[in-house]
Amino acid sequence: VKTHVQYTIVALIVGNAKCFLYDGIAIDAFTHNATGFGSRHLHPATDAEIIAAITRILREARKRVRDDFLIVVNANRTKPIPYAEYVNGSVMEPGQDYPGGYTYRGLQELDDTLIWNDKNLRSPQINWSSVILIEDQPPDSPDNLRWVRLFTTRGIILADAYVEVHHTPSHVVEKKELWYSFWDAPLGHPIGEKGQLYNGREGLFIREFTNGWAVYNRSGKAQDIQLPEEVSGWSSGVKDKRWHTLADLDGEIYLKAETGLETPPTADVNGDGVVNIQDLVIVANALGEAAPDLNGDGVVNIQDLVIVANAF
Repeated sequence: VKTHVQYTIVALIVGNAKCFLYDGIAIDAFTHNATGFGSRHLHPATDAEIIAAITRILREARKRVRDDFLIVVNANRTKPIPYAEYVNGSVMEPGQDYPGGYTYRGLQELDDTLIWNDKNLRSPQINWSSVILIEDQPPDSPDNLRWVRLFTTRGIILADAYVEVHHTPSHVVEKKELWYSFWDAPLGHPIGEKGQLYNGREGLFIREFTNGWAVYNRSGKAQDIQLPEEVSGWSSGVKDKRWHTLADLDGEIYLKAETGLETPPTADVNGDGVVNIQDLVIVANALGEAAPDLNGDGVVNIQDLVIVANAF
């Protein structure tokens, strides 16, 4: 809450923006509007004073950075309501509700926060969940794969959000970020509304994409789903069926027949046979334009840069 500290933080944010090496910054410890940090009891300032100070910092920084500079906060399960007009997204690091994963109540709370973030935070927007898997099971155990599917589908159904997965066995200090084949599904870009219930069934969510559908189930039981055409489950391996069954606390991607798939633009933007810094520069120079729009959301933005960078 000290004025000189506020000036220093603003200067750091502005410096990161003006160096043009970064698309944005992420600020940690924003749970309960930045009043929920671990050593809170050691600080005499009131919650109102902390919120006022953080608001001044973000307001002054936002005035001095470019419009598309991303300011992301780690508000975890909570909603950064006082700062909505200044921040572009929230990191959700919920931790597990119990050693085996996440409860219905916990998921409902997370879903409510994600939906609020998606509707209320500043554009351009980037929200993601940082999910911790079950530590005493391998990262590719059936339970852990199920949590990966669940958090992936909920992110792209309830919002246009991302997921990050960590697996940290108890005997390992450093956490590991992982990549799963579930994320390779050529689902295309969204064409359906966010957060739609399947046939009004509580806890069963569906969203249509150009190449298929994503479904997320926390209804309390397995669900039978009928889709408008024959599709194949990316994870289940069930081929060319209209009827599919999705287990409780799970998610799945259902792809249309190959002839109906829309092929996404390649990350090899210049067509030289390899994805490299030249492709990244082309996309960076086209920010705000209509092409090359790699994820099909209608504009070239940070998400397209991420697609190219991940394909290096």
